[in-house]
Amino acid sequence: MVKIFLSLVAIASLGGIFTIASGSAVPGNILYPFKIGVCESIGQLVALGDGAKGTFSLELARQRLIELQILEQNSTATPARRDYLLNEFDSESQKIQDVITVLQVEEKFDEAKVLIAEFQTLLKQQLAVFTALGSPTVPHLQATLTTITALTLMPGT
Repeated sequence: MVKIFLSLVAIASLGGIFTIASGSAVPGNILYPFKIGVCESIGQLVALGDGAKGTFSLELARQRLIELQILEQNSTATPARRDYLLNEFDSESQKIQDVITVLQVEEKFDEAKVLIAEFQTLLKQQLAVFTALGSPTVPHLQATLTTITALTLMPGT
């Protein structure tokens, strides 16, 4: 019984160490699959309610852009890595837009406005960074910002 308990403690400790260590991992890092496959999957499971899901997707979108920024600053942003991160960013952007639509349908306009404003702020900040880096990502982010800004023109928001 003690061996089982100690084994569970050891597994939990290792999981915690991997979680902490993978937090700053970017594509190409050995811990990146753990970050995406385990840590973020658990986060998606515990995000209950539309507002929480939108906020979690916003955080994941932010993470993908930060990872891309790091890769570009380190000159390790290969086209494949850039495409992967932008596809993941697009996936989270779509989830955010879906949550905003649900919040609007449910007439939770204040929550929708907050999510839209936070996403716009993220996009504007990252646009400034990627523009300064001379990144080919700029038009992609500008298009996403245009799409999100159009959501603010919908009735109730």
